[in-house]
Amino acid sequence: MKVSVVIPVFNGENYIDHSIKSCLIQDEVGEIIVIDDGSLDSTCEIVQKLGNLDQRIILKKLDKNYGSSKARNIGIDLSNCELISFLDADDYFLPNRFAKGINCLKKYPEIQGTYEPIKIF
Repeated sequence: MKVSVVIPVFNGENYIDHSIKSCLIQDEVGEIIVIDDGSLDSTCEIVQKLGNLDQRIILKKLDKNYGSSKARNIGIDLSNCELISFLDADDYFLPNRFAKGINCLKKYPEIQGTYEPIKIF
């Protein structure tokens, strides 16, 4: 099972690099869909540079700031993997983020989603 990670971002140049790299270390991630929600900083350039290094990174730039809900919905529409996960641009995944959830989905196919607690630093 592969995961599409949807990352809505607005002016996230300070965090987006770390956020995307935390996705790239996950074996289950098939694509990372970054929706630039009208950023005015260098977010787009950072994502494009990372995208040149890994084809799993997909950038969609919106012409203005519509808000994270619309950006997430656009990301869902663009997704191609069996599963979808959301990640805020100023957050990151810890290693092995999807292992338990995917194992649960495989063991109990009637389940439609999983949730796992987070840590706050």
